[in-house]
Amino acid sequence: MSGGMKSAPPVAAAAGRTASKGAAAKTVPAGTAMRRSAAQQVGVQRAAPAKGTATGAQATAAPSIPAASAQATAAPSAPAASERVTAAQGALGRDNDGYVRSFARGLRVIEALGRGRGGQTVQAIAARTGLPRTVVRRIVLTLTDLGFAVADGSSFLLTPRVMNLGMSYLTSLPFWHVAQHVLEGLCAEIQESVALSLLDGDDVVYLMRRPSRRIMSLRLGAGSRLPAYATSPGRVLLADAPSVQLARYLQSVRLKAYTDRTVTSAAALRTLLSRVRERGYAWVDAELDPAVAGLSVPVRDSRRTVVAALSANLRSDEAGEAASVRKLLRPLQQTADRLCAMAPDFLDSIARSTRASDREA
Repeated sequence: MSGGMKSAPPVAAAAGRTASKGAAAKTVPAGTAMRRSAAQQVGVQRAAPAKGTATGAQATAAPSIPAASAQATAAPSAPAASERVTAAQGALGRDNDGYVRSFARGLRVIEALGRGRGGQTVQAIAARTGLPRTVVRRIVLTLTDLGFAVADGSSFLLTPRVMNLGMSYLTSLPFWHVAQHVLEGLCAEIQESVALSLLDGDDVVYLMRRPSRRIMSLRLGAGSRLPAYATSPGRVLLADAPSVQLARYLQSVRLKAYTDRTVTSAAALRTLLSRVRERGYAWVDAELDPAVAGLSVPVRDSRRTVVAALSANLRSDEAGEAASVRKLLRPLQQTADRLCAMAPDFLDSIARSTRASDREA
């Protein structure tokens, strides 16, 4: 009893010192302030343990859990509704030698922040990811403290530092700088925006893009994701996909109508993909954006497997399919052959990673 009485004054003194520095505390980042607050709570609990505490181990284990997360971990056998997501989403995966759940959740929060427009609240991010709000809050505060996000009132936004994560992949490719010059030459030749794209799940992802000086309604760059079925590069890549992969894609994807010209029938899309295989190119006009048309050709590896798509975008009202094919198809095909000849090993590595992703899916 006397030991507990003696420990109270230092705690009160610490609390007094903390209160006297209130003005300085306002400049502390949100994530750091939260951790300090949690640390102060730990100090209080250690200095004046609750009655009935049996051992020192029990006294130090409980304070390590912040009050907000204690409720989330109190009943693991009955997860909250927001926890009930599919195993494919990874939220309920267990930590093991090949899976770190907290890291997977952090990546999902980053992806959710990147797909929204403007700032997003914790509640909105939780709805997008299916994660508990307490978990999302801890993750966004961590991202803020590390400089990958910034708080704007009750909302959070990603910072340019996140680009380091994606650029690490791009700049590690021995092919990167060479391909940039090749695309710059193609852009200058045809005077249209050009891009090199890969298929990632249900989306086509721009690996690199060179915009023209002409104003386009779509503002895209490396890392931009677009629905594969409604874009010319996506159709080039889907047309060469194995039948099992294509069937799985058509069963899972939601064929949303972005314009009144978007193909939303799986049967009609299959027919179009057959035409792409026969002709060796894909033409899509005003299906994703009413003002933009696109022509794409496949880029093959040394085994002649389609591993990427090379595309050109132009204004939909400037030329139809026939005129665009006459002007753009040959330069696109020549550039695709040049990319294959210059970096077959790089393209082979893309094919291997794509096949591995398909097997995991």
